Amino acid sequence: MNYLKFSLFGSLKGTESKAVSVDEIIRLIKHDDSVAQKTDLYRQMAQNVSRETAKKEIKEKVMPAFSVGVVFKSYGRKLADVEHATGLALCDLDKIDDVRCKMDDVRARICQDPHTFLCYRTISGEGFRILYRFVREGNRHLNCEVYPAAFKKGNDYFQELTGCEYDKACRDVVRLSGLAHDAEVYYNPDSEPFVITDEEFLTESLSNAPSEPGRPRKMYEVDSQHATPEEAWQRVQQMLTQWGMSYTPGSRHDYILHAAGLFNRFGADQDALCEWAAQEWGDLSEKERRDVISFCYRRKEEHGIWRLAQSSGKGRKNALLSTTEIRSWLSERCQVCYNVVTDQTMYKRFMVHGEGFRVHGEGFRVQDEGEYELIDERVVESMRCQMEADTRKRVLTKDVLSVLNSDFSVLIHPIRDYIHQLAPWDGKDRVHELATHLVAEPVIDGQSPEEAQQDIEWALHKWLVAMVATWMDDKQANHQVFTLIGEQGIYKSTFFRHLLPQPLRGYSWENAHNSFAAKDDKLAIAENCLVEIEEIEAIEGRQMAELKALVTAESINERRPYALFRKLKPRLASFCASGNEQRFLTDQTGNRRWLCFKVSHIDDPRQWNMDYEQLYAQLREEYQQGFQFWFDKQEEKKVERLNEPFRLISTEEQLIGARLRKPQRGEEAKKMNASMISIFIGGGHLSNQISIRKIGNVMRKMGFKWTHRKDGDYYYVVEIGYNEIQHYLSDNEKLGIPF
Repeated sequence: MNYLKFSLFGSLKGTESKAVSVDEIIRLIKHDDSVAQKTDLYRQMAQNVSRETAKKEIKEKVMPAFSVGVVFKSYGRKLADVEHATGLALCDLDKIDDVRCKMDDVRARICQDPHTFLCYRTISGEGFRILYRFVREGNRHLNCEVYPAAFKKGNDYFQELTGCEYDKACRDVVRLSGLAHDAEVYYNPDSEPFVITDEEFLTESLSNAPSEPGRPRKMYEVDSQHATPEEAWQRVQQMLTQWGMSYTPGSRHDYILHAAGLFNRFGADQDALCEWAAQEWGDLSEKERRDVISFCYRRKEEHGIWRLAQSSGKGRKNALLSTTEIRSWLSERCQVCYNVVTDQTMYKRFMVHGEGFRVHGEGFRVQDEGEYELIDERVVESMRCQMEADTRKRVLTKDVLSVLNSDFSVLIHPIRDYIHQLAPWDGKDRVHELATHLVAEPVIDGQSPEEAQQDIEWALHKWLVAMVATWMDDKQANHQVFTLIGEQGIYKSTFFRHLLPQPLRGYSWENAHNSFAAKDDKLAIAENCLVEIEEIEAIEGRQMAELKALVTAESINERRPYALFRKLKPRLASFCASGNEQRFLTDQTGNRRWLCFKVSHIDDPRQWNMDYEQLYAQLREEYQQGFQFWFDKQEEKKVERLNEPFRLISTEEQLIGARLRKPQRGEEAKKMNASMISIFIGGGHLSNQISIRKIGNVMRKMGFKWTHRKDGDYYYVVEIGYNEIQHYLSDNEKLGIPF
């Protein structure tokens, strides 16, 4: 489960998060001093002041919290901000009888159970937080909609296991779990998952079905209510939309499963429903449709127990709304645009007769006037439902999508639009102001703190102008990775998150999984302004080569999931990186793509008083005026010199430096090829730890002269005996020579 990530927030009230591993969550719970201090403070305040005060001042304001059921994007914690489901659910057992033996007994039962993935004591000290895994029957796709069923199954299980009641408020998939110190935290990466069946999924959804508008839903006798599929369809669609379900690839099974369950409750005839479904869901095979419908209609005790609310109109006509009518309807209510960066369609609603754009007051969130929002499957279905309600005509989802994906949508490039609308630069150097928030630490012999600060500002300035150049011109690409190395907790990642102005922060991506060859990684450089790589020291070998290829790419040619064709898109992103370990560069051929600096302090970016509009106006003007953001040959040598303290000295280079030297003028030298050198520095035999390929690169880098023969390259060397090594190294150190 090392691949599993959580979204860690600064507090239960926070909206900004970062992806962390399960190991990091365990470290925070078990070893972090700050979490331990806040846990003690909460318990003291709860005892000496009040629980309410402790909850408000400690638990909600300052104690970090993490998401369990989902991983969020970097900003936001609403359902719309979810990146993907985790396959984990939460059980909160609190207010357990405060008797030591009782707590120990409950903990033992929890930790001995094979379903427990993670367990730790709550901040109150009177309960336990349990995380457990779940999967779908038949290994079906995990989504947010199945979480309530997983919550109920797991929580009921642990309640019966421990005899303690669980907190039903944790049923919300986006709910966070607050951290608390527990030196005895339990973790089982091989825990047994609960299997959620379609029966359990459907039962939990129907038991929490939305009520009728304006009144609680009434249950009638079995088979006492009847409606045709055509009559019930509009209400069924509304309920599916409220559940967040849509008829899209990967979700069709769940959509039809719940639709058939609702039709059954409204009393629709099974055969009539199968005929109707052949028209509405004709892209699925007849067997798939009939199997799902038959499964739902086996629940005979639910057939016809709901009455369909009567409409005040005369009933929907069978006529279809044309695409021309759909365009007209949309034009009166919203402005639609196509984001060429993310390949997403968005909309901005208008007011119609003083009312917001919504579906019968239910399910369709109304955003502030003038704010663009993403058009997802839920929005499309909401639009379609309201069109049917307004026109009393049948509207096909594919027709709505056809209009939205046509030239009806205005093309926009949000990043360039932001840059172009900025006011002229006022002449004040904001790059210098930004650089003063960083305190560079000298890492080169003889380098003063002032020189280190000048170097980091020089590199940051070039990198920032190159970043803006990449945004403004498809032919430009920022090929450098600006990298900050320093201790944990000094705001390195936060610095990069606050480099972008607020309107563009949604176009940043944190590559916390250190993968650079997947389709998503390639798409990320075309749809984000900034890509941050965390824990850069963890990247090595093939991953580093893949990263280098990504950094130098000028475009990508990939097909999105469910798209028909590949699409060539220009590179947009610039790369930055952060890490804790200083030496991580391993390329023997050079590291000019990296701009590495060690920092001892960074001002809290959340406290900056930065005029972002003028900062980016400066960068725009400097680019337009011909600022040299690229590095010439002399500057590349400077970059290599600045990067030398960050280079990881290879085994080959260390051994060659200790056992071989360049001959002096007139001194007799031996000729050795790479294999001979490998045997010599390996103690007389070939070693798997020594790379013959690397030896050639090292010899050239260290300045050894060589000659080419038909059987390979031979280097002129003088062997250093074992009894001479320390003397040789000491002499070179006095002369300032690395070896």
